Amino acid sequence: MLRTLTIDLKKDCPAYVYLKRNTTGTRALRNTALFYLRNTMTGLRKSPEERTKLETEVLHDVFTGIHMANEAKGKRYRERMLRLRASGMHGMPVYGYIMGAVRDAKPLPCPDETHWHLSYAQLDAILKFTKNPSYYSCTSQVNQQAVKKTVQAWKSWLSALSDWRGHPGKYRAKPKMPGYIRAKEATAHFTNQVAKIAVAGDGRLRLTFSTPRGWEKAPVLYLGPASLLKGKYVKLEVKPYHGKYRLLLTYEDRTEMPGRPDHPGRILGLDPGLDNFLAGVTNTGALPFLISGKWLKSRNQWFNKERARLLSARTKGKDSRHSEKASRRLSALSRKREDTFRDFFYKAAHWVCRYSVRYRIEAIVIGHNEGQKQELPFRKKDNQNFVSIPVSRFLLCLQSVAARYGLPVIIREESYTSKASLRDGDPIPTYGADDPKEGDTFSGKRVKRGLYRAGDGTEWNADLNGAGNILRKEYPYAFDGKEPAASPIQVITREQLCHAKKKAPAATYRREKSLISRLRHEERKERRRACQEAFAA
Repeated sequence: MLRTLTIDLKKDCPAYVYLKRNTTGTRALRNTALFYLRNTMTGLRKSPEERTKLETEVLHDVFTGIHMANEAKGKRYRERMLRLRASGMHGMPVYGYIMGAVRDAKPLPCPDETHWHLSYAQLDAILKFTKNPSYYSCTSQVNQQAVKKTVQAWKSWLSALSDWRGHPGKYRAKPKMPGYIRAKEATAHFTNQVAKIAVAGDGRLRLTFSTPRGWEKAPVLYLGPASLLKGKYVKLEVKPYHGKYRLLLTYEDRTEMPGRPDHPGRILGLDPGLDNFLAGVTNTGALPFLISGKWLKSRNQWFNKERARLLSARTKGKDSRHSEKASRRLSALSRKREDTFRDFFYKAAHWVCRYSVRYRIEAIVIGHNEGQKQELPFRKKDNQNFVSIPVSRFLLCLQSVAARYGLPVIIREESYTSKASLRDGDPIPTYGADDPKEGDTFSGKRVKRGLYRAGDGTEWNADLNGAGNILRKEYPYAFDGKEPAASPIQVITREQLCHAKKKAPAATYRREKSLISRLRHEERKERRRACQEAFAA
């Protein structure tokens, strides 16, 4: 299984200039590659008289680059054949050598009106042989990865567009053509050949980069103890991250994603929310739990308000569409928000997995509705609380962490799980497929915020009722002959989850009231007392 090690670098990092050069070069190259793809498509669909100046220039470069690449292939083939004759080789090695040379010498086709899509091999050859400056603005193989990513995005768009024409109901809107990168930098992708990792003599991870001709030698980075990398190193990505650089080291460990069990016996159901970030209940009678999300909700609301305040001050009196919307404080705020979410999500995922191991859980079922944020009425509170909290990111964190514990995570559609009664065994329909008919009702109902009353009058936590129904919707037999545990409920606060100390309220200065103020308050108190006595009489 592929995993990622995340390391943040500051601006005073020795390799900052080298990394900046590659990220800016990647951005320029990706935009250039997309420019060639778009203008080749539009230019070949027009007659030469209808083409724009840019389309004419691009098509000239395309045909020139492919012609030069094919000439180089032919020259390389002839040189290889001459070396073969001079070597005196014979037998099967000669056959393999010749077949490899023939395969490499296969000429690149030129695009035309019907086949106007440029492949990676064509686009890479065009940029390389026409000496495009953006192609040589970043390290070797980094530029090739940038071209590959652009071609992949282009092919994905064409595939989605073709599928949309046949099945428009599968999409919310028509797929849009890939756009240019407007940021100043883009993620640079390094292979394990140009970014190498080794263990230094002092036990630290040493990261070395290859240096293109004409560049200053890239400095060596020491990333921490070798125990951080728990598998075979695969690749490195350098991502601009709110004023810093984030290194994403991908490695392969021996962990495999657990398969989906057919008939598990001990199951945990999870219902994600806001005030209660997670509600969990099992079919084993284990202690149910609630992970409080009030702190995360409050922090997210503060982040949104603070960002709006800083952005308003930044763009005040300027054209909002063309004004500069980045600043050091905005970057720091965004970075803090992302790190807060990431820390909370991973700690919550680890807590759930440790709970599952303690109670010998065989499978975890968590509820999630695809496109649930698109269906919301966009009110102010929804935007501050629910829409901007990345619930899908937590699902990825939970799946990744659970794989280390050997626990399968099943994502279940959760419509009507909050309305149906778990204790009464109500059937749970699916929204849009088998909605309840007019007149159909559920046995219980939510009587007030956070409280659900079953058909027999039993009242218990509404989120736990939803978590149990999510479990039952995936495995209908889960509660056969079993009574779900309702109390006591284990409530996990942010301080317990993150091992953090609760901040004491800030001390405030209490100003003594003046003599006049005290006399005025006494007079008002006497008047209120007199009025109350008069009304009582």
